Amino acid sequence: MIPGSLQVISAQDELFNHCDTNEYMWNGDGARQVRWDFTFESPFAAPPVVVASLSGMDSSQSENLRFNIRCMDVNADGFTLVFDTWDNTRIARAGVTWMAHGIAPGKVRGGIGAKAKD
Repeated sequence: MIPGSLQVISAQDELFNHCDTNEYMWNGDGARQVRWDFTFESPFAAPPVVVASLSGMDSSQSENLRFNIRCMDVNADGFTLVFDTWDNTRIARAGVTWMAHGIAPGKVRGGIGAKAKD
């Protein structure tokens, strides 16, 4: 990676599977949350832009589907992905895809916004 160049990191995986183990996202009621801390294999120079989306979901068809997914506490080393549901929604499993993009560590050489050398 060239210092100061664009760095992109992405991944896709199962976020949780609560059906097979009969855990709270599947058998619970009310407000429930899964939090997952991700650490970048290669840190960024500054907090990157991180986007996340569902890559799959399995839920009960007997109740309304309610969920929220978001990235929190984004910093140069990683972020926390948060998945919420509430009321009587039952979610068996969910998969997530995420991508982070920003500046690679190191000194930027030239380019837009670069300061001229004295």
